[in-house]
Amino acid sequence: MRTMSVEEFTLVMDRLMGHTKYVYFHLLGEPLIHPQLDELLHIAAAHGMNCCITTNGFLLKEKADALLGAERLHKISVSLHSFEANERPETLEKYLQDVPD
Repeated sequence: MRTMSVEEFTLVMDRLMGHTKYVYFHLLGEPLIHPQLDELLHIAAAHGMNCCITTNGFLLKEKADALLGAERLHKISVSLHSFEANERPETLEKYLQDVPD
């Protein structure tokens, strides 16, 4: 799997202008691992987009500054899909230990 470049993301934002007010970061991977997440959030805000992120939650502490500094961050949802879909050997309680309160 590859990561969307800043240039590709900008092109998508250009094309979406006038069609929606929201951009969702949530499919085909963990959005918080994108190496240029700060920049993507900034580009989306510059295009007038509200940003919604769905994450497994493990990087919330590490990315807190970028998320709290995002101008138009509308919603962060924590999904348990990776726990359910991957038949993990640990309990749900153990899985959630690394997700911040």
